[in-house]
Amino acid sequence: MIKPKTHHRHKLDGMSIHKASTQDAVDVATLAQELADYEQAHSICDAGRIAALLSSTQTPQCELLIATYKNKTIAFALYYVGYDLSSDTYGFHLADICVSHAYRRHGVGRSLMQN
Repeated sequence: MIKPKTHHRHKLDGMSIHKASTQDAVDVATLAQELADYEQAHSICDAGRIAALLSSTQTPQCELLIATYKNKTIAFALYYVGYDLSSDTYGFHLADICVSHAYRRHGVGRSLMQN
């Protein structure tokens, strides 16, 4: 039997995914800056803005998932719930996703999307 090819080198045993809290704002800001640098874009995102986003009650409210490995934040996914007119359904809209360069190709992004 032929095994299908996998697109990642190996899973990170011990990686966890959970909702971010205001205490994660500095780590998320660091990753957001890494993403901006990679995209050669200017970023106005900082820990204060992220903490405000996480504590906001504004609608639609964004949710931020983070992936941690060995007590380090290695990725995030920012999303919100929205409505799609063409399918007449509510769903998740991905605003941003970032996996630290050192942890790419290990299934981190896929794990974020599956949670």
